[in-house]
Parts: sequence; structure tokens; C-alpha cells
Amino acid sequence: MHGWDLYDDAAAVVGTETATGLITDTRDLLQYRQLFDRLEALASKGDALTAALARLRSDYASLG
Repeated sequence: MHGWDLYDDAAAVVGTETATGLITDTRDLLQYRQLFDRLEALASKGDALTAALARLRSDYASLG
């Protein structure tokens, strides 16, 4: 598992526990674009996102 940021399909900055890399190869960028598209399809949006954030806020507030 690692974090990454995609910049206009021109580059991806990938961070690992010990390093950061810049990826610009078109084939590699395609994999990150496809992953982003899959994650975006799963993301909560609109009313579902608002409700999820309200639940998190309530849960956090109840911690005291």
C-alpha cells in the first residue's frame, strides 16, 4: 500500500514509507488512472457523503 497523486495523466507522485517517486511512463500512468477511476466509482458523493460525514462528526463528538 502506498499513497499517490495523479497530475493530469502526465505524472504520478508515489510515496512509500521510505521514499517518493515520480512516474511519467505512459503505461505506468495508465494503471494509476484506472485505479483512480475504480476508486472514484466507489466514492460516496452528494447526500450519501453528507450523511457519512455527519455520522463521523457525531461519533467523534461522542468521544468526549
